[in-house]
Formats: sequence, C-alpha cells, structure tokens
Amino acid sequence: MKHIDTVIFFPLYKTIGPIIITLISVFFFKEVLSVKEFLGIVCGILVPLGLVTKAENKIQKNLFLGIALMALTAILTSVTGTTAKSLMNLHLSMAVYLFARGVFGMLFSSIIWKVKSKKPKKYNSKGIMLVGFPIGLFQFLGIFTFTHALTGNLAVVSTINSFSILIPIILSIIFYKEHFNLRKGIVILLSIISIILFI
Repeated sequence: MKHIDTVIFFPLYKTIGPIIITLISVFFFKEVLSVKEFLGIVCGILVPLGLVTKAENKIQKNLFLGIALMALTAILTSVTGTTAKSLMNLHLSMAVYLFARGVFGMLFSSIIWKVKSKKPKKYNSKGIMLVGFPIGLFQFLGIFTFTHALTGNLAVVSTINSFSILIPIILSIIFYKEHFNLRKGIVILLSIISIILFI
C-alpha cells in the first residue's frame, strides 16, 4: 500500500483472492454455485477492470510493484482461507485453530520486528501500541467471524467478505483526500450489485 492507492489495492486484492478461492471451492471442495452466486462473482471480477488505467499509473508511486505485492498477498490469503475451510470440514476446534494462528502470527511478527529494529530508523513504539491494540482486536473478531462462516460455501463467503473494500475506499476518499472519479463510482456500484446478488 506504500506504492499504490487503497482505491486500487483493495479492489484488486479483494477480487483476485476470491477468484482463486472460487476455483479451489469448485474444483477441490466440489461446492456448487447457483446462477445468482455465479453472477455475483462475475460482477466482482469486473471491479478491477475499471481501475487499472494509464491515468492511474501516472498517479501511483509504483503501480507494477504495488500490484505484484498485492497479488502475492492475495495468494497467501487464499491459502489461509482454504486451510481454514479444510479444518472446519474436519470439525476441528475453532478455538485451537485461532490460538495456533495467533501464536504463530505473533512469533513471525516478532522476528520481523527484531530485524527491523536493528535499522537506525526510529519508531514511535507508544503510538504503535495504541493503534495496534484496537487493530489487533478487530482483526481477531474478523478472523473469528470469517472462520465461523466457512461452514458455508467457501466461494460465497470469500466473495462477500471481499466487498468490505467499500469501507476503506470511502474512508480513504473522505479522510486522506484520495482522488475520486466516475470510474471509481461505477466500481463501487458493481460491488453493491454483487452483494445484492448474494442476498
């Protein structure tokens, strides 16, 4: 997100991820999609087509690197979602899964922090802790509800979850003054249509 606007990052990230998960859902878990669900996913796929343009490339710091990192993030997230679905199918304890995920997440985060802290750059540790606590809490609640929802159709759950992009896009435009145009308005409309199709 250092290289591209959130209005580019989130739609692409939240669309590529569900595409990967949908393929896994259909071909690996043998889940069946209804016509409405399929149309909802198609509308979601159309979202990034309205965002990546030459005009956007001039505005972004490094569009190619940003998209490459976003794609890697989407792949890793898809693997995580698929793993969680597999565990839910085995009726394993959700509490144990969340605990293990939290422990290993903290372990790897500590390693990254240790490496970063050796560099001369100064960090506002107090500020990070104040911001990190509520973010960590909301992230835990998000993971908990998402994992619990995986008892349903993986492709549908993932696609519905993907349209949380509406929140950061709107907030970024309001608070960070990121540019907004008709094209992005259409993208938001497509996201809303997708959500309606899943109802």
